[in-house]
Amino acid sequence: MIEIFKQRLESMQGTEIRCEGCQENTATHRCVECRHYLCNNCVKAHRNLPITQTHQLMTIGEYETAKSTNPVTLQAVEYCRLHRKNEIEFYCETCQVPVCSNCTIVKHRIPEHEHRDLKDAADEYLTELKTMVDKLKGDVGTRIKQLIIIETLAKDHHDDLIFTPNHGFSEHEILGILETDVCMSKCTVEHIPKQLWKGDSADLLITTRDSTGKQVIPIQRLKAKVRKPDASWEDINVADNRDGTHRVRVAGQLDGKYQVKVTIGDRPILGCPVIIPVIKGLVKTIGSEGSAEGQFNQPRSVAIDKDKTLSPLKETITGCR
Repeated sequence: MIEIFKQRLESMQGTEIRCEGCQENTATHRCVECRHYLCNNCVKAHRNLPITQTHQLMTIGEYETAKSTNPVTLQAVEYCRLHRKNEIEFYCETCQVPVCSNCTIVKHRIPEHEHRDLKDAADEYLTELKTMVDKLKGDVGTRIKQLIIIETLAKDHHDDLIFTPNHGFSEHEILGILETDVCMSKCTVEHIPKQLWKGDSADLLITTRDSTGKQVIPIQRLKAKVRKPDASWEDINVADNRDGTHRVRVAGQLDGKYQVKVTIGDRPILGCPVIIPVIKGLVKTIGSEGSAEGQFNQPRSVAIDKDKTLSPLKETITGCR
């Protein structure tokens, strides 16, 4: 990644490359080991320092030529992890690891281990890798074409099945229950009221089914929450009947619209959220049901005067017994 970044940086800078040593002058050389561009002054210092005296320095022209014709020669010198002052010069064929001269005497001794020159091994593996990459490109292209033409079929059923034993089992009780995955499009929310009086409540019935429409007990946990008219959310208790049905009670505490959201394994049931309007209720009661005085059998309408007093209309009275 560093090399790629530097190449992009070079292309942006044009022909002039700044020295990475002093950060001031124009670079004239590149150190293969340090992988840095250096100016003439930094090159002199590089050659005089004992730690960098053995580094391979190339002019920028020589480096560009080698990079395009023989990039293997630009491989930086690697040092042994065990013998840090020794360069890695050999490749142990037996262990398939690069080693230094000390390693060939200590841990990779002949005749138990077979060695050869590191450059020869690198050239051989490089050729082999190029062949493998070329072959891999053809195989990947072929596989992609095959994947494109494959007809994918949606899974129309769920195979997950879990048995939960009844630990308190006796002679007249069940062994346990079977829990399975559910199909969200087959699950339903029923017993939805058209509206609720303020202060009343309603019990919603949730039925869970599999892909065939069969009522099943879900593996996933069923959750419910309600959004009140004041925009606040509240979790609702879910009563599990352990037969594939659940009961959710919604209490209309505020007038306005209530939104009930039911999820199974964090996935919403089709048709959710359910909207339930909550209204304030009766304003005033006039009379009672019946045929006696002050009672009404079939009331039709009422009138309100300027004092906001409610009274039945005359034509309404004539229509009542």
